Amino acid sequence: MLFMKIKLPLGIDNFKKLRESDCYYVDKTGFIRKLLENPMEACLITRPRRFGKTLMLSMLDDFFNIRQDSRKRFEGLEITQESALCDRWMNQWPVLFLSFKNVEGLDFESAAGMMANLLSDLCISHNYLEESAAVDPADRKFFEDLKFKKAGAADIKNAVYVLMRMMHAYFGKTVILLVDEYDVPLAKANECGYYAKMLDLLRGILGKALKTNDYLKFSIITGCLKIAKESIFTGINHLVADTVTGQRFAEYFGFTEHDVEKLLENCGLSDYKSTIKDWYDGYHFGSADIYCPWDVLRYSHDLMDDREKKPEAYWVNTSENQMIRNFIRRTTKSIQREMEMLMDGQVISKEIDEELTYADMDNSINNMWSILFTTGYLTQQGQNADGSYRLVIPNREIRKIFAVQIMHWFQDEARKKPDVLNALYTALKNGDAQGVRTSFNSLLMTTISIRDTYAQKTQKENFYHGMLLGLLRSNDNWIVQSNVESGTGYCDIWVEIEEEAAGFIIEMKYAENNMLESLCTEAMKQILEKQYAAGLLEDGMEKIYLYGIACYKKHCQVICRAYHPENSGADATERK
Repeated sequence: MLFMKIKLPLGIDNFKKLRESDCYYVDKTGFIRKLLENPMEACLITRPRRFGKTLMLSMLDDFFNIRQDSRKRFEGLEITQESALCDRWMNQWPVLFLSFKNVEGLDFESAAGMMANLLSDLCISHNYLEESAAVDPADRKFFEDLKFKKAGAADIKNAVYVLMRMMHAYFGKTVILLVDEYDVPLAKANECGYYAKMLDLLRGILGKALKTNDYLKFSIITGCLKIAKESIFTGINHLVADTVTGQRFAEYFGFTEHDVEKLLENCGLSDYKSTIKDWYDGYHFGSADIYCPWDVLRYSHDLMDDREKKPEAYWVNTSENQMIRNFIRRTTKSIQREMEMLMDGQVISKEIDEELTYADMDNSINNMWSILFTTGYLTQQGQNADGSYRLVIPNREIRKIFAVQIMHWFQDEARKKPDVLNALYTALKNGDAQGVRTSFNSLLMTTISIRDTYAQKTQKENFYHGMLLGLLRSNDNWIVQSNVESGTGYCDIWVEIEEEAAGFIIEMKYAENNMLESLCTEAMKQILEKQYAAGLLEDGMEKIYLYGIACYKKHCQVICRAYHPENSGADATERK
């Protein structure tokens, strides 16, 4: 069966643009009905990044906005089945939509400048207010100052409230306020050291707009963390929060199983369902099983171009992965054991505080569990009788992110032990298998191991391969390469020490049943049969050693052979 290539909305978080570009849309318009069934004056929705928060608010803007005519864009979507609701609400209300996702300066002055730019752009998009006779002249002057970025700090704090007052005067209706990524400025401020100043600014902007505001119809606010303790929402007693543990809107952020099955069928990719589930499913919002939509769309797009494409960790974001790095660097032996359980696919139980602030992150290692949970690096499989949550790593993508960060941490820890690291280097270049084993085992004892039951054998081999590769690349005097084509195959690790005309080959194995010696022998047999040392000879290396290394949890076994072209068979000298 031939399938027409579906146009997937990669990076498009504007509903109007998505629909007018004829992109594939996973219908989440049922959220509107759910939202209006139980009216809330202020609703805070927290989800991890890349789960459709911005697109959802853009859809709400297009649906409610009195300045739009969006009926054509909603044709065929679920909400249009509610004709009475659409008649009352569609394009009937003034909407003020702002996003803080780009307000993240390296210092407060630059962040405040970005906020001024945001408000200026907001004024430009509502230019009709500037000349309206229905608007108070003082507010028009205020509007002009905001537009031309002449407003002071106090005016910026009052800006959203005044804009809503002007819109109410113009339209004669209360205003729907949509605020996207409200906590991004706080995350950046915490990272860069101006947290208190940014907190004060946001408290002014949002507090005035949400507290006892006669011009507010209702407000939807999105972010990653529920920051009630920050006093941003102090006195806003009508605020209702829907977090990752909530049930109210559980299925509307991210893709459900049905969403993914339908998308894959339309794209002709149903054969990849199990792979996509393994890599990108596993999140639990309330009781709903949820896929990460960004990952599903990215991988589906790649598969339509290349059916051999392997899944990737598309969700990776360098700045937020700093959370994992900070967490792992602070691990105690007890935390290491819990991390090993998670990497093994097991469950750990933790009390979760969903109202942590960014400033609370580093106060306690226990707080980090809550942060990892609310930001999507961990998910829950229900609660225990004592109220604690059963936490797991959601899927293979997040497990890979953890593994990469564990390797970086391991290499940093190894560099703190120069004597052990130098002993490893000396043993490797001298063909000392016992010395390699002793020093590598010493280093492995400091790390978090990937254990047996969950990860595939190739993943575990890659994990230990990556660890050793990182250690060897710390030696600036060696040429270290990975997966190099040599002889009739690709060797795991290839090292040249040019000034000594020496080099060595390493083949790594993971011994699932603790069969370390037999796996070392298998690795050596592979090196010899595929003639991995041929490339070192061609490069003029005169002293060559071959290593078969097998790892199991935090232990390794090593065998070594000195390589000579005329005596490289089974009777070659072997050292253990």
